[in-house]
Amino acid sequence: MDVEGLKLFWAASYPSMPAYQFYTEMAMTAENAGQWNLAVAMNREAVRAVSSSPNHTVEALARFELGKAATMAGALAEAKEALDS
Repeated sequence: MDVEGLKLFWAASYPSMPAYQFYTEMAMTAENAGQWNLAVAMNREAVRAVSSSPNHTVEALARFELGKAATMAGALAEAKEALDS
């Protein structure tokens, strides 16, 4: 993970879709490394970023990804909540 990239990202304000894309990329990197708790955290942020967007299809996809990561992390209550939303 690129710490400098995170510092730059958090130092500014971005529209919902670039923020969503950033967090999704971070989540995929965490998933590929088997770091499921980190993937859950990044997917939570992706959901938070895209939930202010009118694009409900992307929000549904973000919630699915959160549910998948939460399942893999053993956070079954959070997985159920994400998938039921």
